[in-house]
Amino acid sequence: MKRFVPFVLVFGLITGLSCSSDDGGGEAASMTRSAEAPAATDGSDTVDLTMQSDLDDLEQRIQELEDQLANLPAGPAGPQGPAGPAGADGDDGAQGPAGPTGPQGPAGPAGADGAQGAIGATGATGSDGALSGLTCSEEQFVATISGDWVCAVLDGTGSANMVGTLQTTAAVNVGGLWAQLDGQSACCEPSSYVSDNTTGLVTNLNDAYICDDFLCDLRVENGNTGPDCTGKGKLGDIAFSVSDNGAFSHVVGYYRIDWSELNGVSDPHYDNRAGEIVWLYINCDAVDYNASYGDLATFITLSNASVSGDNWATGLTCDAYTCNLGLDGVPNHTVCVLQGNVGNAAFSSTSLGVSASMNQVTIDWVPVLGEPLYKAGSGQ
Repeated sequence: MKRFVPFVLVFGLITGLSCSSDDGGGEAASMTRSAEAPAATDGSDTVDLTMQSDLDDLEQRIQELEDQLANLPAGPAGPQGPAGPAGADGDDGAQGPAGPTGPQGPAGPAGADGAQGAIGATGATGSDGALSGLTCSEEQFVATISGDWVCAVLDGTGSANMVGTLQTTAAVNVGGLWAQLDGQSACCEPSSYVSDNTTGLVTNLNDAYICDDFLCDLRVENGNTGPDCTGKGKLGDIAFSVSDNGAFSHVVGYYRIDWSELNGVSDPHYDNRAGEIVWLYINCDAVDYNASYGDLATFITLSNASVSGDNWATGLTCDAYTCNLGLDGVPNHTVCVLQGNVGNAAFSSTSLGVSASMNQVTIDWVPVLGEPLYKAGSGQ
């Protein structure tokens, strides 16, 4: 702005002077030609010019022009001038605040294994195993007898087969149950007694009678349960029948098993017997289907069985409820393998109701077949 104003002032001044020169009657300046000018001595005319100026008027005029310039509206902005050279670097500013933490970087490679640690303290001595203290010779092998591990000697081996056809009369008024005990309370009728245990089956029993931890009452569903019925049962390895006074007895309309009356059994009867089999059956047909059975020899004869292989121990008991099988010359039947079937019902050494001891393999037909052998029907 300082450079521009003097230029304007000079320009305005010159303009003012020009305008003033054009006005012959102005007061700011005048040019006169003297009437009294002498003639030129060299033969040419002489003109005297005199310029008069009133400084106060001029200053006033200049002020007016300056005021007018000050009040002139701003003109349009001129074009952007070229960028000037870069200035010198300024002083470094103060360090700004730390930025936010960046995302977690990828895991680095696994480091090398550290040095082997020191060996830990020796643990406590464990309890003795089932075979603790049992050392068998080369001629012996390990076997279980009545739940105990022993060293046994194989004095003999054998195998035998028997195939026959049952000759029975279809039973009608018979019924019973079997169950695998789970070692806990079971209540309160035959069907609940079975379902409260691990597994089992009820066949043709009236479900309105009690069967629990202390008593079990049996009544055939579709017949008269009179005093002439026969019955058998087994709890674990304890066998009993109606003829055992007190334990399995007739009450008007049904038969009652009092568990605590069984030899070696106390209430509750399931105590310490988890996994054992219990079965009960009554026959009210007035026909002793078991009468014709007795020993294995009779069973083989009545079933017209053909036998092969090593000698059967025919003197063992075998009837419609329980059949004991054995081979002469085999001292330990716990190592024997049994396979068989009655009709479509197959069974083996591992079936519920099949057990083994040194002298025999025992089949309890009620848990194996769901009913006594005679109930399975003729011709199987």
